[in-house]
Amino acid sequence: MEISEIKQSLTLAQALSHYGLKPDKHARLHCPFHGDKTPSLQVYYKAQSCYCFSLNCKTYGKALTAPLL
Repeated sequence: MEISEIKQSLTLAQALSHYGLKPDKHARLHCPFHGDKTPSLQVYYKAQSCYCFSLNCKTYGKALTAPLL
């Protein structure tokens, strides 16, 4: 199995768990891509993506999916 195939088979929940990221009860967490005092990364399990709403984040404006994490 190729690495790209393994990445494609991962769910968002599995990818977050691998990195030790645990969303709160509203599916938000502190963004790992920038300094964050309050949770700014929203996790969308149905869409298998997440989005950081902070303008200070290099990922702002891009939806992140499990293979990209």
